[in-house]
Amino acid sequence: MITAKDSDITAIHEEIENSWHDQLEFLKELIRYKSISGEERPIQQYIAHYLQNHLYMHVDRFQPDIEAIAKHPGFSPVEWDYENSDVVVGSHYGSEGEKNALIFQGHTDVVSPEPVSLWNTDPYEPTEKDGRLYGRGAADMKAGLAAMVFAYRAIQKAGYQPKSNVMLQFVPDEERTGNGALAALEAGFTGKAALIPEPFGLKAAYAQVGSIWFRVRYDTVRHTQDGIFNAMRLKKGK
Repeated sequence: MITAKDSDITAIHEEIENSWHDQLEFLKELIRYKSISGEERPIQQYIAHYLQNHLYMHVDRFQPDIEAIAKHPGFSPVEWDYENSDVVVGSHYGSEGEKNALIFQGHTDVVSPEPVSLWNTDPYEPTEKDGRLYGRGAADMKAGLAAMVFAYRAIQKAGYQPKSNVMLQFVPDEERTGNGALAALEAGFTGKAALIPEPFGLKAAYAQVGSIWFRVRYDTVRHTQDGIFNAMRLKKGK
């Protein structure tokens, strides 16, 4: 097995250090996108443009096809469509093809910042304070997205090209279901290994619990003239 020389690793590490400012600015730009689940298209357009014009990758963009993934055991039934949710995949095709094909994958959607009144700053305007960067999605997981983009860029800048295929996958709807990642898998974007740079404190995890969605129905008392008496009967179970 051919391994990288110490000098190669050093050169790549130097590129990572030299690109820190650019990486931070890239991350800040990602945070500025209000990419709440179901509204990921604008940030996906920005990322696709960056992959194509700065990393010179082949880029695929498509919407999750609910019918195509509905029968998969990992599918989560949804009550919405994916009209504004794209999957973006940037691909490097190496001379050895899929021999040691590697996937970096991350999600671009974030949860709502509400209640915004509890924030000290605008959740969509990145703010640096005491060596930390604040903003909706800064940790989960736009920092991870920036890290995987600039890890690949560092390899390029150091003058190297991976021999096997490398894919950078940016998926929607992770916060609600995970159907974005499933759509990429079912579309044939697979590899020998995958790394998802979620904010797990630099600790590797190979499995994670899924999500459960349920609906709660409750009855309330109508506000009428004798509403207080209805409330009392409800409380007593009468």
